[in-house]
Amino acid sequence: MYGYNAAIKETNASQYNKLFYGPSFGIGMDYHSKRMKKGYWSFALLVPIRSSAVVEYMDDLENNHGIEFQNGLLPIAFSFGYRFILR
Repeated sequence: MYGYNAAIKETNASQYNKLFYGPSFGIGMDYHSKRMKKGYWSFALLVPIRSSAVVEYMDDLENNHGIEFQNGLLPIAFSFGYRFILR
């Protein structure tokens, strides 16, 4: 899939907020139970493919603008949800 796969948000300086777009690849499964007739659970593991622009932007913010990051970029993402069946 394609969409934003990295987000930078600075609460005290919103001019540095930025989204980065790129592809993500993943695998998932849906869990159907015979007792669950109204819906089912959906699970996925995603691997975002980020460009070097994300790390360069983070380095620039740290080195030139005094912004410190509490968290780094996670190499994978998880998705889970419940899907309702509408009839």
